[in-house]
Amino acid sequence: MQWLFAAQMREKYRLPFDLIERQGLRCYRDFIAASDWLARDLRAARPGTVVDGYESGSWATIEEVQGNRAEYVLVSTKEVISGLGYARPDFYDWLVAHGEVVFRFRGRTNGDLLIYRLSVSDGMGQRGYAIP
Repeated sequence: MQWLFAAQMREKYRLPFDLIERQGLRCYRDFIAASDWLARDLRAARPGTVVDGYESGSWATIEEVQGNRAEYVLVSTKEVISGLGYARPDFYDWLVAHGEVVFRFRGRTNGDLLIYRLSVSDGMGQRGYAIP
């Protein structure tokens, strides 16, 4: 989860986002929180829940991904292959060689949105998540 702000959204749009959020929290017991404050809020909203955190960054080079020991990389193929994103095209070739696609969403105009899990044997998979 990235945030819990349904009460503010209810005020802004006059729709019951907070009721949906509360019901949704009851459906799950394990969460991944994107920040320390969100982990704290999740524990307060749902006592007894299991909350894990993660580090994330915008690492666009092979060296940055390796240096931060990223476990997963989120990439838009059209942006990277076309040179429109931060990452160079050789970065994508490296991902294909060293990672495994664990999620794919095919868009109509922007190519595929992929999540790669990187190989622990390459010294990866210890810490964070990269978004080039």
